[in-house]
Amino acid sequence: MLGRPFWIVLTVFCIGYVGSSAAMGLLDFPHLAILLVPIAAALLVYLLTLFNLRRSLQSGTRWTSTFGPQSLTVSSSAGQSTLNYNQITGIRRRGPYVSISTRSAGRITYIGELFPPAAIEFVRSRVTPSR
Repeated sequence: MLGRPFWIVLTVFCIGYVGSSAAMGLLDFPHLAILLVPIAAALLVYLLTLFNLRRSLQSGTRWTSTFGPQSLTVSSSAGQSTLNYNQITGIRRRGPYVSISTRSAGRITYIGELFPPAAIEFVRSRVTPSR
């Protein structure tokens, strides 16, 4: 995900572009829409994600992880996610998080406390490497 400095620079650039185009009389609706619709869409996705994460990661929310013979399951108040080991291509700890690479969903990141070192090694022993 792009960092905050990128978004600040992009926003300043867009405001400058719109301001200078308006000052020169070159700003019409299609150019304004082409410029602002992607920014509005990105901002909407960011705000929706932020809202959902704040709701599902509240203090006191209980998370559990279960490691079975064929799949692993992560449960929280927001829902339940089950991953079959044959769909996982890799797992690694990234700071306070655990990142799981899958064939279909790309990369999924979970809270590190759900995956103690023994659980990560267990998942690695069940994973089919990508070809």
